[in-house]
Amino acid sequence: MKKSMLIFIFFLAIFSKNSLQAKNDVLFLKMHYYIHTEEYSKAHSLISRINVKQWTSREKAELFNTIGFINYKMNNYDEALKYYYLALKFNPELSYVNNNIGIIFYSLNQYKKAKTYFLKAYSLQKKYPKVLFNLCLTDFILRDYKNSFKWFRKAVGCDEKYVRERFNEEKALTKLDRLMREHPEDQQLKKIYRWAMKDGNFRKLF
Repeated sequence: MKKSMLIFIFFLAIFSKNSLQAKNDVLFLKMHYYIHTEEYSKAHSLISRINVKQWTSREKAELFNTIGFINYKMNNYDEALKYYYLALKFNPELSYVNNNIGIIFYSLNQYKKAKTYFLKAYSLQKKYPKVLFNLCLTDFILRDYKNSFKWFRKAVGCDEKYVRERFNEEKALTKLDRLMREHPEDQQLKKIYRWAMKDGNFRKLF
Protein backbone atom coordinates (compact mmCIF):
# COMPACT_ATOMS: atom_id res chain seq x y z
CA MET A 1 0.00 0.00 0.00
CA LYS A 2 2.72 2.43 1.04
CA LYS A 3 5.04 1.70 -1.90
CA SER A 4 2.28 1.51 -4.53
CA MET A 5 0.82 4.86 -3.42
CA LEU A 6 4.22 6.56 -3.69
CA ILE A 7 4.76 5.13 -7.19
CA PHE A 8 1.31 6.32 -8.27
CA ILE A 9 1.96 9.85 -6.98
CA PHE A 10 5.39 9.91 -8.66
CA PHE A 11 4.04 8.97 -12.11
CA LEU A 12 1.09 11.33 -11.81
CA ALA A 13 3.52 14.16 -11.10
CA ILE A 14 5.70 13.27 -14.11
CA PHE A 15 2.94 12.97 -16.70
CA SER A 16 0.98 15.98 -15.49
CA LYS A 17 3.74 18.35 -14.40
CA ASN A 18 2.51 21.24 -16.58
CA SER A 19 -1.00 21.23 -15.22
CA LEU A 20 -1.88 23.31 -12.14
CA GLN A 21 -4.85 21.05 -11.46
CA ALA A 22 -2.66 17.96 -11.67
CA LYS A 23 -0.12 19.46 -9.28
CA ASN A 24 -2.94 20.15 -6.86
CA ASP A 25 -4.16 16.58 -7.27
CA VAL A 26 -0.68 15.27 -6.49
CA LEU A 27 -0.45 17.41 -3.36
CA PHE A 28 -3.92 16.28 -2.28
CA LEU A 29 -2.97 12.63 -2.79
CA LYS A 30 0.25 13.11 -0.83
CA MET A 31 -1.76 14.75 1.93
CA HIS A 32 -4.01 11.68 2.14
CA TYR A 33 -0.99 9.42 2.04
CA TYR A 34 0.47 11.15 5.09
CA ILE A 35 -2.90 10.96 6.82
CA HIS A 36 -2.96 7.21 6.11
CA THR A 37 0.51 6.86 7.66
CA GLU A 38 -0.51 9.17 10.54
CA GLU A 39 2.21 11.71 9.68
CA TYR A 40 -0.05 14.67 10.29
CA SER A 41 2.64 17.34 10.50
CA LYS A 42 3.85 16.34 7.01
CA ALA A 43 0.28 16.48 5.73
CA HIS A 44 -0.14 19.89 7.35
CA SER A 45 3.00 21.20 5.62
CA LEU A 46 1.35 20.69 2.21
CA ILE A 47 -1.71 22.85 2.90
CA SER A 48 -0.25 26.19 1.84
CA ARG A 49 1.01 24.72 -1.45
CA ILE A 50 -2.45 23.85 -2.81
CA ASN A 51 -4.11 26.41 -5.11
CA VAL A 52 -7.89 26.04 -4.99
CA LYS A 53 -8.84 28.76 -7.50
CA GLN A 54 -9.79 26.27 -10.23
CA TRP A 55 -11.50 23.81 -7.89
CA THR A 56 -15.24 23.21 -7.84
CA SER A 57 -17.27 23.85 -4.70
CA ARG A 58 -17.42 20.12 -3.99
CA GLU A 59 -13.65 19.77 -4.38
CA LYS A 60 -13.05 22.73 -2.07
CA ALA A 61 -15.38 21.20 0.50
CA GLU A 62 -13.46 17.91 0.37
CA LEU A 63 -10.14 19.72 0.76
CA PHE A 64 -11.28 21.87 3.68
CA ASN A 65 -12.74 18.82 5.42
CA THR A 66 -9.38 17.07 5.01
CA ILE A 67 -7.51 20.09 6.39
CA GLY A 68 -9.95 20.20 9.29
CA PHE A 69 -9.28 16.53 10.02
CA ILE A 70 -5.50 17.08 9.98
CA ASN A 71 -5.85 19.93 12.48
CA TYR A 72 -8.15 17.81 14.65
CA LYS A 73 -5.54 15.06 14.77
CA MET A 74 -2.95 17.67 15.78
CA ASN A 75 -5.30 18.90 18.56
CA ASN A 76 -5.72 22.27 16.83
CA TYR A 77 -9.45 22.31 17.50
CA ASP A 78 -10.08 25.98 16.63
CA GLU A 79 -8.34 25.56 13.27
CA ALA A 80 -10.18 22.31 12.66
CA LEU A 81 -13.54 24.00 13.24
CA LYS A 82 -12.58 26.88 10.95
CA TYR A 83 -11.92 24.51 8.05
CA TYR A 84 -14.92 22.30 8.75
CA TYR A 85 -17.15 25.38 8.63
CA LEU A 86 -15.49 26.37 5.35
CA ALA A 87 -16.26 22.90 4.00
CA LEU A 88 -19.94 23.35 4.87
CA LYS A 89 -19.93 26.77 3.23
CA PHE A 90 -19.03 25.15 -0.10
CA ASN A 91 -21.18 22.06 0.40
CA PRO A 92 -23.66 22.14 3.32
CA GLU A 93 -25.05 18.70 2.47
CA LEU A 94 -21.99 16.71 3.58
CA SER A 95 -23.09 14.56 6.52
CA TYR A 96 -19.56 13.55 7.49
CA VAL A 97 -18.44 17.18 7.90
CA ASN A 98 -21.30 17.76 10.35
CA ASN A 99 -20.25 14.58 12.13
CA ASN A 100 -16.66 15.82 12.29
CA ILE A 101 -17.77 19.12 13.83
CA GLY A 102 -19.77 17.14 16.37
CA ILE A 103 -16.64 15.16 17.26
CA ILE A 104 -14.76 18.40 17.97
CA PHE A 105 -17.45 19.61 20.37
CA TYR A 106 -17.63 16.12 21.94
CA SER A 107 -13.86 16.27 22.50
CA LEU A 108 -14.35 19.68 24.16
CA ASN A 109 -17.06 18.21 26.45
CA GLN A 110 -19.68 20.44 24.80
CA TYR A 111 -22.13 17.59 24.40
CA LYS A 112 -25.28 19.55 23.54
CA LYS A 113 -23.48 21.31 20.69
CA ALA A 114 -22.03 17.98 19.60
CA LYS A 115 -25.50 16.45 19.49
CA THR A 116 -26.79 19.30 17.30
CA TYR A 117 -24.24 18.49 14.62
CA PHE A 118 -24.62 14.72 14.97
CA LEU A 119 -28.38 15.12 14.44
CA LYS A 120 -27.72 17.30 11.39
CA ALA A 121 -25.45 14.58 10.01
CA TYR A 122 -28.14 11.98 10.71
CA SER A 123 -30.77 14.08 8.91
CA LEU A 124 -28.54 14.08 5.84
CA GLN A 125 -27.64 10.38 5.97
CA LYS A 126 -29.75 7.95 7.99
CA LYS A 127 -27.57 4.87 7.43
CA TYR A 128 -24.38 6.31 8.90
CA PRO A 129 -22.98 4.00 11.63
CA LYS A 130 -20.38 6.49 12.87
CA VAL A 131 -22.91 9.20 13.61
CA LEU A 132 -25.41 6.71 15.05
CA PHE A 133 -22.79 5.49 17.50
CA ASN A 134 -21.74 9.07 18.29
CA LEU A 135 -25.37 9.92 19.09
CA CYS A 136 -25.49 6.86 21.35
CA LEU A 137 -22.43 8.03 23.29
CA THR A 138 -23.56 11.66 23.46
CA ASP A 139 -27.07 10.90 24.67
CA PHE A 140 -25.68 8.57 27.32
CA ILE A 141 -23.43 11.30 28.70
CA LEU A 142 -26.43 13.65 28.58
CA ARG A 143 -28.24 10.95 30.61
CA ASP A 144 -30.90 10.37 27.97
CA TYR A 145 -30.56 6.60 28.32
CA LYS A 146 -33.63 5.63 26.33
CA ASN A 147 -32.47 7.53 23.25
CA SER A 148 -28.90 6.35 23.77
CA PHE A 149 -30.03 2.73 23.52
CA LYS A 150 -32.20 3.59 20.51
CA TRP A 151 -29.16 4.97 18.67
CA PHE A 152 -27.09 1.97 19.72
CA ARG A 153 -29.63 -0.46 18.23
CA LYS A 154 -29.79 1.59 15.03
CA ALA A 155 -25.99 1.54 14.77
CA VAL A 156 -25.90 -2.24 15.27
CA GLY A 157 -28.64 -2.69 12.66
CA CYS A 158 -26.73 -0.49 10.25
CA ASP A 159 -23.25 -1.99 10.69
CA GLU A 160 -22.77 -4.45 13.55
CA LYS A 161 -19.13 -5.10 12.63
CA TYR A 162 -18.27 -1.41 12.98
CA VAL A 163 -20.01 -1.15 16.36
CA ARG A 164 -18.26 -4.28 17.66
CA GLU A 165 -14.90 -2.86 16.57
CA ARG A 166 -15.56 0.50 18.17
CA PHE A 167 -17.24 -0.67 21.35
CA ASN A 168 -14.77 -0.89 24.23
CA GLU A 169 -16.09 -2.48 27.42
CA GLU A 170 -13.32 -1.07 29.59
CA LYS A 171 -13.90 2.50 28.35
CA ALA A 172 -17.66 2.08 28.75
CA LEU A 173 -17.23 1.03 32.39
CA THR A 174 -14.85 3.95 33.01
CA LYS A 175 -17.43 6.41 31.65
CA LEU A 176 -20.16 4.76 33.70
CA ASP A 177 -18.04 5.04 36.83
CA ARG A 178 -17.39 8.72 36.14
CA LEU A 179 -21.09 9.43 35.59
CA MET A 180 -21.95 7.59 38.79
CA ARG A 181 -19.59 9.83 40.76
CA GLU A 182 -20.98 12.95 39.08
CA HIS A 183 -24.65 11.96 39.50
CA PRO A 184 -25.00 9.68 42.54
CA GLU A 185 -28.70 10.54 42.80
CA ASP A 186 -29.53 9.12 39.34
CA GLN A 187 -31.46 5.92 40.11
CA GLN A 188 -31.73 4.83 36.48
CA LEU A 189 -27.97 5.20 36.11
CA LYS A 190 -27.47 3.03 39.21
CA LYS A 191 -29.53 0.25 37.60
CA ILE A 192 -27.51 0.49 34.39
CA TYR A 193 -24.26 0.45 36.39
CA ARG A 194 -25.27 -2.65 38.36
CA TRP A 195 -26.29 -4.38 35.12
CA ALA A 196 -23.03 -3.43 33.40
CA MET A 197 -20.88 -4.71 36.27
CA LYS A 198 -22.22 -8.24 35.84
CA ASP A 199 -19.76 -10.24 33.76
CA GLY A 200 -20.93 -10.96 30.22
CA ASN A 201 -23.84 -8.54 30.16
CA PHE A 202 -22.24 -6.23 27.58
CA ARG A 203 -22.09 -9.14 25.14
CA LYS A 204 -25.88 -9.39 25.35
CA LEU A 205 -26.15 -6.01 23.62
CA PHE A 206 -25.35 -7.59 20.27
